[in-house]
Amino acid sequence: MSHPFVPDWTMSPAAILVVELRERGMFGAEFAVRSRLGPERTAGLLAGQLRIDGPVAAGIALVLETSGTMWMNAQQIYDDALARGAKDISGEYL
Repeated sequence: MSHPFVPDWTMSPAAILVVELRERGMFGAEFAVRSRLGPERTAGLLAGQLRIDGPVAAGIALVLETSGTMWMNAQQIYDDALARGAKDISGEYL
């Protein structure tokens, strides 16, 4: 019987978003406008201080042409990893 890989580290969906935006050369102000999240929510999101809920996921999906469900799932996976004691390495990217 094989055992699934369960890493002892995790990275927030906000950190994943920051990496993706950097790759695209997109910065906070442009993301705030295109996602329709506004500057305050965008700043909180990109600093890793705002959880991804339905409206935030929809804004991210709009800009990155992904699904909102993907971002909601990423938040849940992150929350679950923290609950099991995984080390958060997001600070290396935020």
